[in-house]
Amino acid sequence: MASHHSYILQASAADNRTPDEDVHHTQDQSNCKNIKNSLKLKNEELSKISHILEISRMCNSEEKKQIIFFKGCTEKLLGINREILFIQLNEAQIPYNLNRAKQSLKKGDFDEVLSQCKKILRVDPNNREVQTILSALKNIPEYYVQAKDVADEHRIRYVGRFGQNILKKPISVVVDKPRRNLLISDYEANQIHRFDFDGEYIGPLNVSVNRPMGLFKGADKTWVCDFGHGRLIALDSFDCIIEEIAIEQFIGDRSAIKYPAYGCKIGDRFFIILLDNGLSARRKLFTFNRNNLENSIREIPPDRNEFYTCISNIAEDVYLSNGTPPVMFKYNEQLEKICQLNTGYIPEHITAFTNCGKNIYVCSPDYLIKFKSPDIPVYYIRFKNILSGREIYSNCISAINHGNRKILLIGDYNHPCIHMFSI
Repeated sequence: MASHHSYILQASAADNRTPDEDVHHTQDQSNCKNIKNSLKLKNEELSKISHILEISRMCNSEEKKQIIFFKGCTEKLLGINREILFIQLNEAQIPYNLNRAKQSLKKGDFDEVLSQCKKILRVDPNNREVQTILSALKNIPEYYVQAKDVADEHRIRYVGRFGQNILKKPISVVVDKPRRNLLISDYEANQIHRFDFDGEYIGPLNVSVNRPMGLFKGADKTWVCDFGHGRLIALDSFDCIIEEIAIEQFIGDRSAIKYPAYGCKIGDRFFIILLDNGLSARRKLFTFNRNNLENSIREIPPDRNEFYTCISNIAEDVYLSNGTPPVMFKYNEQLEKICQLNTGYIPEHITAFTNCGKNIYVCSPDYLIKFKSPDIPVYYIRFKNILSGREIYSNCISAINHGNRKILLIGDYNHPCIHMFSI
């Protein structure tokens, strides 16, 4: 232990707690645990009530309006409950966790130090005192890798924004890797813009679109959900339209909702969320094979009556997000149906999500949440803490490798621009 003594002193020099303060923090920890247990039970009860109301709504059309009202109230309570349970209580415990980390560092219990650091970084990934402690642990050879992994896993930093004088309502962003450019659909401007990775504006594409929404990649093409024209169009590397799929022509009487909003493509198979032209809550998910349109098109029934807000393929799997309640889904190809994932940690409705490597990043108006998988949250950040009290309302999020950094791009159409986070 003597060889590590200087590093331990460096990280714990500011720790001057008295025994009485330690007792006080232990009591706070006990109180937080009691509150957490109570909220977990309430969370389970509210989830059951919400599920019962959903089944009742589907079975009883006469009581539909009343049930929808009560279900909305229940979901709002669930959101408040989740925010307190998974975020506010963890924030309140930061002083206790920090004290435990420092005391454990003095005693040489480095595994406990790492455990306490993780708890803090889960809700405060930029905590400077924790970064100082982790820096000290990195100087201890046998703990270098673990400390670095914890620091890297929770690393996020706001690095700026672009497009604030150009974009009007950014809806989707897709990466053009060969050119190292970004394509951004602008719903209000009826344009698709091109920016470079530094956020410098290159210009609009010379393509006629009406209220463009989702953009997604398919082989060497960029597909556009040309919402206002009710079609999908494919752009080549020269930004020319080389393919068009008119939704109404092949969907026929299968659906009255025929306007493509968001989509993704795996091989020759498309997965498209359709809306009606009034942008109401009526949404349907269709899939089809491009090489056999007439015979392959079908509607994928929802797990429950859902309000899909985003769709994306992660590797060879299709994921969807739902607005309220805030949950995620995965398409089960064998069962040919949508199955809900266990994402009980999201306090607000989901507006967008993307993946970067093995991690999934989920946006809501006030939070960015990093998941190792859809049910294991790594950390939360509050946009209000970074953007001077502002929320972000985004339907667009993507990730790029720029230099030696990974950059998360998050569109904002309340204050039109693209925000950049180094992750």
